Amino acid sequence: MNIACFFLFLSVCVIPELRAANPPPAPAVATGSPSSAGRLAGEAAAVSRDRLNPPTVPSASGEAVFLNDLTIRLYGESTHVNQVRVLLGHCARELDKRLPNLAARKTRWLSIFILNPGTKPPALPPLGETIIIPVNSSADMIVFSCARGLLRQRLAAPDKTLRSFDWIAAAVTFDLSRARDSRGGTSPDYRVIETALDQGDPPTPGDLAEFSISPEWPHAFIVFATWSHAFYSLLDQTPAGNMSALVRFTHHLDKGVPPKEAWDKTWLSHAVNNQAATQWLSETTRVLINRYSTRQHDVTSLMDDVNEILGVAVLIPGPDGKMGYRKIAITRLRAQFPDIRLDTETLNTKEEKIFALLKRVPLSLQWPLANYMGALQERKQGLSWEKFLLRLENAENDLEAALKRYRGVLSLLDDMAPHYGASDSALLPALQVSAEHAARTRSLAPGITRFLDRFSAGGAPAASP
Repeated sequence: MNIACFFLFLSVCVIPELRAANPPPAPAVATGSPSSAGRLAGEAAAVSRDRLNPPTVPSASGEAVFLNDLTIRLYGESTHVNQVRVLLGHCARELDKRLPNLAARKTRWLSIFILNPGTKPPALPPLGETIIIPVNSSADMIVFSCARGLLRQRLAAPDKTLRSFDWIAAAVTFDLSRARDSRGGTSPDYRVIETALDQGDPPTPGDLAEFSISPEWPHAFIVFATWSHAFYSLLDQTPAGNMSALVRFTHHLDKGVPPKEAWDKTWLSHAVNNQAATQWLSETTRVLINRYSTRQHDVTSLMDDVNEILGVAVLIPGPDGKMGYRKIAITRLRAQFPDIRLDTETLNTKEEKIFALLKRVPLSLQWPLANYMGALQERKQGLSWEKFLLRLENAENDLEAALKRYRGVLSLLDDMAPHYGASDSALLPALQVSAEHAARTRSLAPGITRFLDRFSAGGAPAASP
C-alpha cells in the first residue's frame, strides 16, 4: 500500500472522530521598553564572552532572548517567548535523553521568531537558521516547529537529512501534547495503530522517515504522530548491537543513508532467529499497545469475548458438505475430536489475548480472567486435559459470579443516586479532588500548562467531515 494513501485512508475513514484544530485569535504584540533593551545588551555581551559572538540586538518591537545553553535566539512578545522557552527546554531534554549521539552538536545558532500572521521579522542581524512561528498556530504546530529546529541544530547535514527526522519531531510533539495523563505519566492512545495492525500492511520506521506530514494537515498528522511515537518508544527500548535501535537508525539517517535502507541496516543489527522485520514490528507493537492501552472494554459482551478467544478453529465440513474453518468451544473440543492437540503457540496466543482483555475491565473482573490465564499456563506445563477443562469451568463460574456482582453494584448505585440530590451535588466531592489534583499538576509545570491552555479555551475542535 502506498504510504501516503495509507495515512490519508486512516485519517479520513478509520478515525473520523479525530478533530481539526480551531486556533484562537492572535494576541497583540507588545512594545519593548528601555529596560528590556538594556537586558538584551547584557545578554548579548554574555554570549560574546562565550566566543559565540552574536550581534547586538537593537531596541525594537517585541523582545529578544538568548538561550545560551541551547544556542537559540528567541524573538517575540515576552509572554510568548517565555512559553516557547519552556517548550524548547522540554523538547531538548527529550531529544538529548533518547538521542545522545546527536546531543553534542548544539553548536549552530537558531533564531526563532514568534510573530503575528503576516508580520515580517524585525531587521535583526542574521544569526543561524531562522524559524518563524505565527502566534495563532496550533499547539501541535508550535511544538513540532520547536522540535524540528532543535533537530536541525544537531544534524550533520540538515539541509539534506532534516526531512528524514520529521517523524522524530512528530513523536516529540505527540509525547508532549497527547501522550500524558492527568498525573503526568505516559498514557498514549494507540487505537489508530491497533486498527491498522488488524487490517494488515502497517508502515515501518523506514516509511515514516521517508514520508513527512505537517501539522497543517491535523487529521493526517495525528495518525502520523501516533505511529511515530509508537516506533520512537519501541526502538528506544530495543537493543541493536551496543546501542538502542533508535540511536542506530538515526545514526544511519544522519549519514544520509536512504530511510528504508537505514531501517534494513538497523534491523540486521537486531534480528534474531531470522525473524522477519514486519512480523517483529507487528508483534512488538501490539505488546506496546497492550502496555499503554487505556480503552475500557464493554463489560456487557465480556463472557462472549472470552469464549471467542478460547474457541479453536477446526477445518471441518459444513452443512453443505464444503470444507471450512469452524470455531469450536475449547470445552467441547476433545469430545468431538479426541486426537486433537493444542500446541504451545496456540496456548500462548490465547493467554496474550486474555491478558489484553484483563487490562481493560474493572478491577473486580480481573481476577476471574486471571484464572483463565492460570489454566492456560498450567496446560502448557503438562496439566492433564481433564483437569484443564475443570480449571476452565471454575474460571467461567467465577467470571459469571463476578459479572453478576458487578451488575448488582451498578444497579444499587443507580437506585441510590436520587437520594443524594442532583448529579452535580453527588459529584461535587470528586470534582473538588480533581480540581485540587489539577492545581498541583499545574504548579509543577506552569509554563507548559499556560501555554497549552491557550489552545483549549474557546478552541473546541470541529467534527470531522
